[in-house]
Amino acid sequence: MTRAAALIQGGLVRRTIGLTLVAGMLVLGACGFHLRGMRSAMLPPQLSKLRVTMAGGAAYPPLLVEMRNTLRTETNTRLVDNPSARVPTLTLSGEIISSEVAAIDITGRATEYMLDYRVSFSLADAAGRPIIPTRTIKIQREYSFNKLNVLATERENQFLQNDMRRDAVRQIIRQLAMLNDRKVGGRAN
Repeated sequence: MTRAAALIQGGLVRRTIGLTLVAGMLVLGACGFHLRGMRSAMLPPQLSKLRVTMAGGAAYPPLLVEMRNTLRTETNTRLVDNPSARVPTLTLSGEIISSEVAAIDITGRATEYMLDYRVSFSLADAAGRPIIPTRTIKIQREYSFNKLNVLATERENQFLQNDMRRDAVRQIIRQLAMLNDRKVGGRAN
């Protein structure tokens, strides 16, 4: 094969691959597929202003910070800090992270752990009436324990906890987005 024929064939292969990728993206777009975290959540108009609180009184717990940051960046909601403002209130009741042995080796030492993450939340309207009674989000992840690399295992544990927290926040926001306007507004349409 001559060099010119190889260049033509290589260009044809690249063009075919490019067209295949474009066609694939069009098909995925047409069916409604989108990457997680790439699209804003549309909350009901009555949640356009929202106060987010966390039971327990800690100043900046990671869950509260994650929720507020995600609401600011991925929704159409404006956060209100004033406790006397008459706006709906999302209350995070705290998070519980526990760990238990999932697998052991022949000597009885732990080789895998199961992380269990739970967070409870509720939503009240501006008058304080419950819209969403207390619900609990539960998430589990497994990770391997390497006794020869304890520091890396601890980092993996911390990474998984942060990942579970982000997942829980997104699940809560999806539940808020599923509310209908009538239920949030407290009026019949």
